[in-house]
Amino acid sequence: MKKSIVSFDFTGKTAVVTGGSKGIGFAIAQEIIDGDGKVIICSRNKAEILVAAQKLGSNAIGVQADVTESEDLAKLFATADKEFGGKIDFLFANAGSAQFCPISEDAYETVLDTMLNVKLKGILMTVKGAKPYLGNGSAVVLISSIAGRIGMAAHSTYSAANGGLISAVNALSVEFAPENIKVIGVAPGMVDTAIYDGFGETDAEVQAVKDSLNPKVALGRWATPEEMGLAAVMLANVPYLHGETVDVDGNVVRYF
Repeated sequence: MKKSIVSFDFTGKTAVVTGGSKGIGFAIAQEIIDGDGKVIICSRNKAEILVAAQKLGSNAIGVQADVTESEDLAKLFATADKEFGGKIDFLFANAGSAQFCPISEDAYETVLDTMLNVKLKGILMTVKGAKPYLGNGSAVVLISSIAGRIGMAAHSTYSAANGGLISAVNALSVEFAPENIKVIGVAPGMVDTAIYDGFGETDAEVQAVKDSLNPKVALGRWATPEEMGLAAVMLANVPYLHGETVDVDGNVVRYF
């Protein structure tokens, strides 16, 4: 894989990336590997996570883990403890899904429960599980979405979960500051990942919806996972950035 035009030195550094088998999570892990760091990635899908770890190379370990399951999180961080000697330098809490539903639909409560459980609770419990292994100089990055700030029809479940993450960054940054643990958020805009495959029943339908949304972005296109991975890693390395969620969205409109 072609390295980014900007690179960061992760020599001697350790990272855990949830949702790391593909998309933004894999791109983050690749940046760390390219910087000579060590990374543990996790995903619910065992086959995908093993393939992803193999692609990343010998400094990567893949763990099958569902962030909504406490036993899986315990396994993930027990692996990190064993492999990293008890210290996690970077935690990228990226696992999640996207489901959209108008509030008038019968499925609304089910979708709401899923979004809050996976995107909000799952990420916060990931931070809780990592906390004993974070220390002076560690950085926590919560990957949310621009949907937590802007209004889109049928997105109230997804927006609520991501808005909660943005607020959690504010609170956790105060809680972790005495231990010199950085807490920031990254709110991607529209990124070309498989998470949006539900936009249609065929690839052509999905692409048509994506193309129709391009005018909503000042740059006129969706971001690549690699661009978002670079942004997350770059922001995690900014020394005085703390308690902020940074929108990385190509200047998307504030409402649809």
